Amino acid sequence: MELILLEKVHNLGDLGDTVDVKPGYGRNFLLPRGKAVPATRQNKQKFEAERDELQRQAGEKLASAEARRDAIDELGSITFTVNVSPEGRLYGSISAREIADRLTEMGYPVEKAEVDQPEGPIRETGEYTVGLILHADVITELKVEVVAESA
Repeated sequence: MELILLEKVHNLGDLGDTVDVKPGYGRNFLLPRGKAVPATRQNKQKFEAERDELQRQAGEKLASAEARRDAIDELGSITFTVNVSPEGRLYGSISAREIADRLTEMGYPVEKAEVDQPEGPIRETGEYTVGLILHADVITELKVEVVAESA
């Protein structure tokens, strides 16, 4: 499936690139999220007419993501106080959703999809590092500290 990218997509291409992707990736991810349009002659002409506006919008998104990264870097870490078993294991886990919700509550708007937990959900007390992919070009790390709730 041939598509024209309307914004930079991580590991795929930049704004305006014509890419060939698997049909499922195009139909289920890129097209519904407005990240690409089918590479028809009409869409190519429309894209060229709107290129400057799309580049300006991409610049604004990048600047916004960089500002969010700077604010989160200034924060440094977040702490979760949770109930744990005698062995130090959590009752439940701390997933990307909980991390995103906590950051949003603290005034740092982050979507669940922007949180990268390469080792999966946190299930034990300790210090962990999670990645935050705020934009295709803006990636940062955040320390997550999980401590046991005192009785």
